[in-house]
Amino acid sequence: MASSASSSKPKRKRVMEENAFRVMASVSPSKLKCEMEELQGNSFKEMAPTPPSKQKCEMGEKGNNVKEMAPALPSDQSFHPYDVFINHCNPDVGKTVASVLYQFLQYLGLNVFLHSTDLQLGDSLPANIQHVIRSSSVHIAILSKGYSYTPWCLAELCLMLKTGSKIVPLFYDVATSDLRYIGKGVYADAFATHTQSKRDMPMQWKDALYNVSLISGIEFDSSNGNLGELCKNIVDTVLIELREAKTKLKLEVTDHLVGLEEAMEELEGTISTTGWNYNGNGVIVGIVGRAGIGKTTLAKEFFNRKHPSFCKSSFLFDVGEAHRTEKMGKMQDKLMSDVSMPLPLSTSTVRPGSHEEYWYFKPLIILDGVDHADQLRALSLNDFLNQGALVIVTCHDANVMQSFKMVKIYEMRGLDSVDARKLFCWHAFRQSHPPKGCDKLVELHVRVSRGLPLDLKVLGENIYSLKNEIHAQL
Repeated sequence: MASSASSSKPKRKRVMEENAFRVMASVSPSKLKCEMEELQGNSFKEMAPTPPSKQKCEMGEKGNNVKEMAPALPSDQSFHPYDVFINHCNPDVGKTVASVLYQFLQYLGLNVFLHSTDLQLGDSLPANIQHVIRSSSVHIAILSKGYSYTPWCLAELCLMLKTGSKIVPLFYDVATSDLRYIGKGVYADAFATHTQSKRDMPMQWKDALYNVSLISGIEFDSSNGNLGELCKNIVDTVLIELREAKTKLKLEVTDHLVGLEEAMEELEGTISTTGWNYNGNGVIVGIVGRAGIGKTTLAKEFFNRKHPSFCKSSFLFDVGEAHRTEKMGKMQDKLMSDVSMPLPLSTSTVRPGSHEEYWYFKPLIILDGVDHADQLRALSLNDFLNQGALVIVTCHDANVMQSFKMVKIYEMRGLDSVDARKLFCWHAFRQSHPPKGCDKLVELHVRVSRGLPLDLKVLGENIYSLKNEIHAQL
């Protein structure tokens, strides 16, 4: 169960959190209606309690008309991943906890899926819904009293468990025992109905409910619980889980990253001199150097280490080549899909839960292989800089960025003789030092390479391919 945020959080780091939850802190259920009117721009209708047997979430009274609070349901062709999928029974929680969670997760810049009407379940979930569930990094399952009457919710839950993605369960007016002992709890009547009308699915649904009951979650009693504190805890938990999920997503980087740690420290030092962490201004940091010196490798490693701390991030490869082959439209679409913000965001940072790392509510954008300023303008870079973006650009010539404000340049150097020797040996001999009798061979290739990692790799792999001949000569 997520705990409330610690009172020891640094004040400067809590600005976003306080803004995001100002309407939820100590909110009573009656006051929540007024707050949501302001957030959603529509009236909050009083929801009289309805017996679960009359809710019939699954009976198709509203047909297949899917009305989302999230962006339009994506087609297979235009699909992009979601950060959070909210699984819920709309008559129970659609206009309370589910709606509040959607509003605030979206406010924090996350891509959230929530349908605001109940959908008719056919033989299986529609392909688009399956895509959303499979792509979402975190699932929130709001298990309410009417949930078990909804085949749609149960089918979604089955797929959520199959994906292996993190599930954050909220037991809303139900206990975990209700999910484990279906025949005795609040779900008994619903499953008696399912058993009469379905053949195979009820057993799968029972298994899914049992499995989700074993996941550490939050139990909430709507009659006396604090809904604001509840939503705050769930959002904190989601942010932590998203960060952990993002750490598993890495770009492929070459083996044997010799000398990269020093370059990484220098790049981070260059970024810190901009004051980007502490103000609302976007900044461009150019990684400049000769071809083969490792600009792309450094950029990818920086992305792998840092992107989990950003709410939105994008890495675009070979921007110059895309411009020459008239594929900039696809680059623009990917960038917008990756880092566009649903709502205007504060440029402050928030400390999610008890984690020491900070979550930056600014986009991280890395543009690799840029060779002309027109390419940066074609990507509407100024729009993202106005959002406070950290933009990393790899290029040969620093003049590419001269027309933009707030630019810092980090110029990469070749490897020194010690690191160059080590990198060459890894590729030539699969060890960090030369075998006996190969010192002169190594020194010759290190000298020829001039400290360029790409040359050292190519030359080393060439020697490795000739290893049998070299060993015979030795």
